[in-house]
Amino acid sequence: VTAVVATKGYEYLKDSVVGNPSKELLEGDWVTSDYGVPPISMTTPDVLVRGELELPESISENVANKETYSFGTLYQNLYVTLNKVRFKESQDIDLDVIVDRIYENLEERGAYNIITKSEDFETLGGVKGKKVFGSFSIENPITKKDIKKEYKIINFGKGGFQQIIIFYDRDDEYGEKIADRILNAVEFKNLGQ
Repeated sequence: VTAVVATKGYEYLKDSVVGNPSKELLEGDWVTSDYGVPPISMTTPDVLVRGELELPESISENVANKETYSFGTLYQNLYVTLNKVRFKESQDIDLDVIVDRIYENLEERGAYNIITKSEDFETLGGVKGKKVFGSFSIENPITKKDIKKEYKIINFGKGGFQQIIIFYDRDDEYGEKIADRILNAVEFKNLGQ
């Protein structure tokens, strides 16, 4: 054990002997699926499960269709969500306003010590969006201890509104690799494909 720790490090020993759920997700079999109409193709460590998307009443009146798909929870080591909203009437989506709203949304979920940065993002297929990323802390509801998280949120306004949210533990090197791998494989598909 001493020789392994001395040559490979404690993290290697811990990951190899005890196991690391994020490492297992990263190295496991990934799933590529299309979600919603028009479809967005995502490659993730596990299939995203459809759920209910809650929207403010002020927006709901003009919504033709809303969908959400997710894997994990905010308190687990990895949480991935895809939100899609199609409107009855064509709307210009101001992604900068949505970036500002993300901070408020994190606070509403109980996050604090929120650091937010943003930059332009483009998928491999050329669809442009806004990337919001940073870190925050949130209290574990069971242990009452801080959980330090990193996040990457990508917002698109292609024929509606699309948002990909990824939360992972701050000191989890595998979590960041998972997030990057997911975001680098996002693809908007036309119905004819």
